[in-house]
Amino acid sequence: MWFADRAELQVGLQEDRLIVQRVGARTQRAEVIDCAPAASGPAWQPAVQALGEWLRQHKPGPVRVQVRLSGHFVRWKLLDWVAALQQPQQLQAYAQMQMRATFGPEAQGWRIVHAEPSVGDPLPVCAIDQALVQALRALEPDTQARLSGLAPYFSVAHDHWRGRIGRGACWFGVIEPTAFTLGLRHQGAWRGLRTLRLAPRGEAAWREVLPALQAQMRLASGHDAAAEALPVYLAGCTGVPSRPLVEPLVWLAPRNGQRGVDGADRMAWGI
Repeated sequence: MWFADRAELQVGLQEDRLIVQRVGARTQRAEVIDCAPAASGPAWQPAVQALGEWLRQHKPGPVRVQVRLSGHFVRWKLLDWVAALQQPQQLQAYAQMQMRATFGPEAQGWRIVHAEPSVGDPLPVCAIDQALVQALRALEPDTQARLSGLAPYFSVAHDHWRGRIGRGACWFGVIEPTAFTLGLRHQGAWRGLRTLRLAPRGEAAWREVLPALQAQMRLASGHDAAAEALPVYLAGCTGVPSRPLVEPLVWLAPRNGQRGVDGADRMAWGI
């Protein structure tokens, strides 16, 4: 529930940029603050520090903050369905164990969450640095900004575009300036989910990695999509592709009510 006495900010965190959008000001462009990538320490630290400085400078008063995270700050894994695990505590322990097995001791410091399980389907799990959550919470006492939501940009964008995508088998990708997250959906469930770091080379970067990434995910999932011309739905915060997209690539463009939402604004709005 949202309360009228508390404003809301929608924020995008990237390695080298902070994106801030005031809710209720859709006609205004999001404010983009460049910040130098971290020479040491967590990659998210510069953007979180920039958010604290922005809040202290602008003094928005009591405000709720919804944060969308770059793929750089999120680790994904699809877990096999285990029928014997039914209780929430069992599923959480299973997710934590599998993330530690894959990523090692580093996973001890992560907040690990899983999607709602569906019988027989892979279980999507994501993890973020627990210290990132704590750093955002630490802004609350002296800025009156309360963290009301924290989610991967990929997840928020997929939820936004789900109605446009439909229920059929497809690829869904989110493009950022230096990251590309791609998922494969089939029979209503995720069959593949990966994020790749991109060199900042514009559109050439994700276009070059897409075929190899699809091939790797097909093999890992056991789903032979090679014979199917599955649509590839693309969203992201890099602006409309300047080169025409050839089928089956589909750019998810905002419709009438959101014509002015483009580029970095899309990450703030989660589209």
